[in-house]
Amino acid sequence: MATCANHALRSQARPGVLGRPPHSGVAQVKYGRAMRTSVVLRSLSAALVMLSGASLIPVAGPVGTVALASNPPAAVHAVQGVRAASISKMNVAVKDCGLGPRLVRPKTLILACADANAQGVRLVWSNWGQAKTTAKGTYTWNICVPYCAASNKWDNAAATFTLGKPVHTKTGWLYETLTVNITGSVPKDIQRTQVFSEKPVS
Repeated sequence: MATCANHALRSQARPGVLGRPPHSGVAQVKYGRAMRTSVVLRSLSAALVMLSGASLIPVAGPVGTVALASNPPAAVHAVQGVRAASISKMNVAVKDCGLGPRLVRPKTLILACADANAQGVRLVWSNWGQAKTTAKGTYTWNICVPYCAASNKWDNAAATFTLGKPVHTKTGWLYETLTVNITGSVPKDIQRTQVFSEKPVS
């Protein structure tokens, strides 16, 4: 009987065993430490869950023993999928040089907004409405001979045109940036990669 009683006391004093606090002084100290450690561990685990989006999975063992799932839960992926789908279904448009009406899949875009001496023409878009949409088309520019204002001679080269950074405005979703990558032959003074702002002018 004495052996059984001693075994019961040791079980009560063992950190991590849930139940009523033990009666002995030393056991109470150990029990209090275990409970404080449990609270700290659970707080840290909750913080990690909020930062990483992982699942908190309790496992059998001492108080405060937890495990984090290696991958975000299915619910997180579902929310991300819904968000991406909602953006893709938005009526995203662009304003040429940030001015004028909303354009959807425009065939032409002015690149040199000050004088219109460079343009993107014959544009064919793919993935319109996504975070980025790209068109194949032609980069055309005024060769400015004898000078730009008097010239009606133009040259052209194949290029790709990418609209990005859609933002929500008073008139709806609008792309704010245009990146042009010229793949055809151009003079050395023309940069092959050019970035333009399509941010709406207030």
